[in-house]
Amino acid sequence: LKSPKNFIRFAMSSENNFLEQYAGTDKITIVEFMKIWKYYDKDCSGTLDTDDDNNEFELFVKDFLGVLLGDKVSDAEVKDITNYFLENHDKNKDRRFDLNEMLEILPVEDNLLTSFKGTLSEQDFNDVFSHYDADGNGKIQEEELNGFVKDLMTRGKTEEDNPLWKELEKFKMELLQVADTDGDGMLDKTELKMYFKKYLKN
Repeated sequence: LKSPKNFIRFAMSSENNFLEQYAGTDKITIVEFMKIWKYYDKDCSGTLDTDDDNNEFELFVKDFLGVLLGDKVSDAEVKDITNYFLENHDKNKDRRFDLNEMLEILPVEDNLLTSFKGTLSEQDFNDVFSHYDADGNGKIQEEELNGFVKDLMTRGKTEEDNPLWKELEKFKMELLQVADTDGDGMLDKTELKMYFKKYLKN
Protein backbone atom coordinates (compact mmCIF):
# COMPACT_ATOMS: atom_id res chain seq x y z
CA LEU A 1 0.00 0.00 0.00
CA LYS A 2 1.50 3.30 -1.09
CA SER A 3 1.11 6.69 0.53
CA PRO A 4 -2.49 7.89 -0.01
CA LYS A 5 -1.31 11.11 -1.62
CA ASN A 6 0.25 9.02 -4.39
CA PHE A 7 -2.54 6.60 -5.13
CA ILE A 8 -5.89 7.80 -3.88
CA ARG A 9 -8.58 9.05 -6.17
CA PHE A 10 -11.98 9.04 -4.51
CA ALA A 11 -14.14 6.65 -6.52
CA MET A 12 -17.63 5.32 -5.87
CA SER A 13 -19.51 6.46 -2.79
CA SER A 14 -21.68 4.61 -0.33
CA GLU A 15 -24.87 5.46 1.53
CA ASN A 16 -24.58 7.52 4.74
CA ASN A 17 -20.90 8.16 4.13
CA PHE A 18 -19.75 11.70 4.91
CA LEU A 19 -16.93 11.46 2.38
CA GLU A 20 -19.24 10.60 -0.51
CA GLN A 21 -19.59 14.28 -1.41
CA TYR A 22 -15.91 14.25 -2.43
CA ALA A 23 -16.19 11.19 -4.67
CA GLY A 24 -14.33 11.61 -7.96
CA THR A 25 -12.04 14.31 -6.57
CA ASP A 26 -8.27 14.13 -7.08
CA LYS A 27 -7.58 16.73 -4.41
CA ILE A 28 -9.77 18.44 -1.85
CA THR A 29 -9.56 22.10 -0.91
CA ILE A 30 -8.34 23.17 2.50
CA VAL A 31 -11.90 24.24 3.34
CA GLU A 32 -13.18 20.77 2.45
CA PHE A 33 -10.43 19.28 4.59
CA MET A 34 -11.55 21.39 7.54
CA LYS A 35 -15.13 20.19 7.08
CA ILE A 36 -13.90 16.61 7.15
CA TRP A 37 -11.79 17.34 10.22
CA LYS A 38 -14.74 18.87 12.08
CA TYR A 39 -17.02 15.96 11.22
CA TYR A 40 -14.71 13.24 12.52
CA ASP A 41 -13.25 15.13 15.50
CA LYS A 42 -16.45 14.43 17.40
CA ASP A 43 -15.18 15.54 20.80
CA CYS A 44 -13.39 18.66 19.44
CA SER A 45 -10.18 17.49 21.09
CA GLY A 46 -7.92 18.47 18.20
CA THR A 47 -7.07 14.82 17.43
CA LEU A 48 -8.80 11.79 15.94
CA ASP A 49 -8.50 9.10 18.58
CA THR A 50 -8.13 5.34 18.11
CA ASP A 51 -9.27 4.31 21.60
CA ASP A 52 -11.81 1.50 21.69
CA ASP A 53 -14.36 3.71 23.45
CA ASN A 54 -13.81 6.72 21.21
CA ASN A 55 -12.45 5.50 17.89
CA GLU A 56 -13.00 8.55 15.71
CA PHE A 57 -10.24 7.50 13.35
CA GLU A 58 -11.76 4.11 12.59
CA LEU A 59 -15.00 5.86 11.63
CA PHE A 60 -12.97 7.96 9.19
CA VAL A 61 -11.20 4.86 7.83
CA LYS A 62 -14.50 3.04 7.34
CA ASP A 63 -15.92 5.92 5.31
CA PHE A 64 -12.59 6.41 3.53
CA LEU A 65 -12.49 2.79 2.36
CA GLY A 66 -16.17 2.86 1.48
CA VAL A 67 -15.55 5.73 -0.94
CA LEU A 68 -12.31 4.26 -2.26
CA LEU A 69 -13.63 0.75 -2.84
CA GLY A 70 -17.26 1.60 -3.56
CA ASP A 71 -18.49 -1.19 -1.34
CA LYS A 72 -19.07 -2.13 2.28
CA VAL A 73 -15.90 -2.94 4.18
CA SER A 74 -15.39 -5.47 6.94
CA ASP A 75 -14.27 -4.62 10.46
CA ALA A 76 -11.09 -6.57 9.77
CA GLU A 77 -10.29 -4.40 6.75
CA VAL A 78 -10.90 -1.26 8.79
CA LYS A 79 -8.57 -2.55 11.52
CA ASP A 80 -5.87 -3.42 8.97
CA ILE A 81 -5.91 0.01 7.34
CA THR A 82 -6.07 1.76 10.72
CA ASN A 83 -2.94 -0.13 11.75
CA TYR A 84 -1.29 0.81 8.46
CA PHE A 85 -1.95 4.49 9.10
CA LEU A 86 -0.77 4.18 12.70
CA GLU A 87 2.47 2.61 11.54
CA ASN A 88 3.14 5.06 8.71
CA HIS A 89 1.52 8.38 9.68
CA ASP A 90 1.28 8.50 13.48
CA LYS A 91 4.62 10.24 13.81
CA ASN A 92 4.74 10.64 17.58
CA LYS A 93 3.21 7.18 18.18
CA ASP A 94 0.49 8.44 20.51
CA ARG A 95 -2.18 6.43 18.63
CA ARG A 96 -3.99 9.63 17.73
CA PHE A 97 -3.97 11.68 14.55
CA ASP A 98 -3.48 15.42 14.78
CA LEU A 99 -4.17 18.01 12.10
CA ASN A 100 -0.81 17.62 10.39
CA GLU A 101 -0.94 13.84 10.32
CA MET A 102 -4.36 13.98 8.68
CA LEU A 103 -3.05 16.48 6.14
CA GLU A 104 -0.55 13.80 5.11
CA ILE A 105 -3.26 11.17 4.73
CA LEU A 106 -5.75 13.16 2.67
CA PRO A 107 -4.87 14.60 -0.77
CA VAL A 108 -5.21 18.34 -0.07
CA GLU A 109 -4.48 21.01 -2.67
CA ASP A 110 -1.44 23.28 -2.38
CA ASN A 111 -1.63 26.38 -0.22
CA LEU A 112 -3.17 29.09 -2.45
CA LEU A 113 -1.57 31.94 -0.51
CA THR A 114 1.94 30.80 -1.43
CA SER A 115 1.15 31.75 -5.04
CA PHE A 116 1.12 35.45 -4.22
CA LYS A 117 4.12 37.65 -3.43
CA GLY A 118 3.89 41.28 -2.40
CA THR A 119 0.72 43.34 -2.77
CA LEU A 120 -2.24 41.52 -4.31
CA SER A 121 -3.99 42.94 -7.35
CA GLU A 122 -7.73 43.46 -7.15
CA GLN A 123 -8.28 40.30 -9.21
CA ASP A 124 -5.89 38.30 -7.04
CA PHE A 125 -7.70 39.44 -3.92
CA ASN A 126 -11.09 38.53 -5.38
CA ASP A 127 -9.75 35.09 -6.33
CA VAL A 128 -8.42 34.55 -2.80
CA PHE A 129 -11.68 35.62 -1.18
CA SER A 130 -13.78 33.44 -3.48
CA HIS A 131 -11.51 30.48 -2.82
CA TYR A 132 -12.08 30.55 0.93
CA ASP A 133 -15.69 31.79 0.76
CA ALA A 134 -16.69 28.33 -0.41
CA ASP A 135 -20.45 28.79 0.02
CA GLY A 136 -20.40 32.20 -1.69
CA ASN A 137 -22.29 34.04 1.06
CA GLY A 138 -19.83 36.93 1.23
CA LYS A 139 -18.33 35.84 4.56
CA ILE A 140 -15.36 33.64 5.44
CA GLN A 141 -16.60 31.67 8.43
CA GLU A 142 -16.33 28.43 10.40
CA GLU A 143 -14.42 25.79 8.38
CA GLU A 144 -13.73 28.37 5.65
CA LEU A 145 -12.03 30.54 8.26
CA ASN A 146 -10.11 27.58 9.68
CA GLY A 147 -8.83 26.76 6.20
CA PHE A 148 -7.81 30.35 5.57
CA VAL A 149 -6.03 30.57 8.93
CA LYS A 150 -4.15 27.33 8.31
CA ASP A 151 -2.95 28.56 4.91
CA LEU A 152 -2.08 31.97 6.35
CA MET A 153 -0.01 30.42 9.13
CA THR A 154 1.92 28.17 6.74
CA ARG A 155 2.40 30.70 3.93
CA GLY A 156 6.01 30.45 2.80
CA LYS A 157 6.80 27.64 5.26
CA THR A 158 7.45 23.91 4.99
CA GLU A 159 5.09 21.09 5.93
CA GLU A 160 7.11 20.60 9.11
CA ASP A 161 5.90 24.03 10.25
CA ASN A 162 2.19 23.15 10.02
CA PRO A 163 0.34 24.22 13.18
CA LEU A 164 -1.40 21.96 15.64
CA TRP A 165 -5.13 22.50 16.16
CA LYS A 166 -4.67 24.48 19.38
CA GLU A 167 -2.16 26.77 17.67
CA LEU A 168 -4.54 27.30 14.77
CA GLU A 169 -7.39 28.17 17.14
CA LYS A 170 -5.19 30.65 19.02
CA PHE A 171 -4.07 32.37 15.82
CA LYS A 172 -7.66 32.51 14.58
CA MET A 173 -8.74 34.35 17.72
CA GLU A 174 -5.85 36.79 17.34
CA LEU A 175 -6.74 37.32 13.67
CA LEU A 176 -10.37 38.04 14.48
CA GLN A 177 -9.39 40.52 17.19
CA VAL A 178 -7.45 42.49 14.59
CA ALA A 179 -9.50 42.03 11.42
CA ASP A 180 -13.10 41.32 12.47
CA THR A 181 -14.18 44.94 12.92
CA ASP A 182 -17.90 44.23 13.37
CA GLY A 183 -17.29 41.39 15.85
CA ASP A 184 -19.44 38.76 14.12
CA GLY A 185 -16.74 36.09 14.15
CA MET A 186 -16.46 36.15 10.36
CA LEU A 187 -14.47 38.04 7.73
CA ASP A 188 -16.15 39.91 4.90
CA LYS A 189 -14.35 41.34 1.86
CA THR A 190 -13.74 44.75 3.39
CA GLU A 191 -12.29 43.29 6.59
CA LEU A 192 -10.03 40.87 4.74
CA LYS A 193 -8.84 43.55 2.33
CA MET A 194 -7.89 45.85 5.21
CA TYR A 195 -6.04 43.01 6.93
CA PHE A 196 -4.12 42.15 3.77
CA LYS A 197 -3.13 45.77 3.19
CA LYS A 198 -1.86 46.15 6.73
CA TYR A 199 -0.17 42.81 7.39
CA LEU A 200 0.54 40.98 4.13
CA LYS A 201 2.90 43.24 2.26
CA ASN A 202 5.36 40.57 1.21
